[in-house]
Amino acid sequence: MSVLLNRFPNARAIATPKSVETMRQFLVPPLDQIMDRLWPGQLATKLVAAEPDESETFTLERHEFRIIEQRRTDCPDSTSLYK
Repeated sequence: MSVLLNRFPNARAIATPKSVETMRQFLVPPLDQIMDRLWPGQLATKLVAAEPDESETFTLERHEFRIIEQRRTDCPDSTSLYK
C-alpha cells in the first residue's frame, strides 16, 4: 500500500475498521523480516495499514461502490465491493 500511496500522494487507503484491525495484526515485526527473506528486495520496505472508514459507500472516479462485509472467506473480516 505504501508504494501506491507514494505514487498517488493525494489518495487515501481506506478499509472497514475490522479489516484495519486485522491488517495491523500482521504489520508487525518479524513479519517484515520474514517477507524480506522470502522475497528479497521485491517488496516495499515500509508496510502501512489503511485508514479505518465507517462509511458504507465510497466514490472513485465518479463511481460509487458499496462496501459489503463478508465476514470470513479466505481470511477473517473479508469485504467485497459492489458497484
